[in-house]
Amino acid sequence: MDWLLSFLREAFLTTFEMSGSALIVAFVVVLVVMLLRSIRVPQWIPGLLWLLVAVRMLTPVLPVSPVSVMNIPILEDAAQTMSGSLRESLHGDFEVAVDVPGGRNEFQEIVDAGVEPETTEFGWRAVFYTRDENGNILPAQRAYDTVVPVLAVIWAVGVLAFWLFGLISYGLLLRRLRFAVRDDQAPPHLNVWLSDRVKTPCLVGIFRPRIILPFGLSEKQRAFVLCHEEEHLRHGDAVWKLLGYL
Repeated sequence: MDWLLSFLREAFLTTFEMSGSALIVAFVVVLVVMLLRSIRVPQWIPGLLWLLVAVRMLTPVLPVSPVSVMNIPILEDAAQTMSGSLRESLHGDFEVAVDVPGGRNEFQEIVDAGVEPETTEFGWRAVFYTRDENGNILPAQRAYDTVVPVLAVIWAVGVLAFWLFGLISYGLLLRRLRFAVRDDQAPPHLNVWLSDRVKTPCLVGIFRPRIILPFGLSEKQRAFVLCHEEEHLRHGDAVWKLLGYL
């Protein structure tokens, strides 16, 4: 069970850090896209910028780039703060002993008790510790060991519930469509089917996608809907939607 909890903890932290970096990049992209819209650039340029956000969100480790927005000092500080907030931050009550030359030997006493010294952001050597009910010296608790495991379990349960809901919803949709009939009037390459169990048109399937239309559409409505769904097919939106869901 310990290995599973350790795996969930690292998976949660990695996802949290990637999402945080992607959020920062997304904020910059939103500002840039708003500026680009005012000068009417081709649509593929904003799409390429949003691809950078997706790469940040899905890639745990990226090579260092001299032109990355993460090199901006304020954004770099925000990313480092977000990354260290759950890994290094202290949790609960604790005491501090600082290594002061010529001072009390409290620092060395705590180190001799087994607490690892750390170098603070001010350059001091210090130990963070607590005492149990018997007065024994223990390392101070970290959020990594107390809060993160709880958050990781909640996150994992939420992810599994989300995926399960998606699978059940998709299964119920396929069940409703089992009596759908092929639309012979539509172009064969579109693979159009008609069903009285859907209220709105939809695209179903990955390897052999089907366009599902409700009965009762007028010729004008059919033309617009098929044109719209054909664009979804052409861009492979069914695959992209699945990847986005994962």
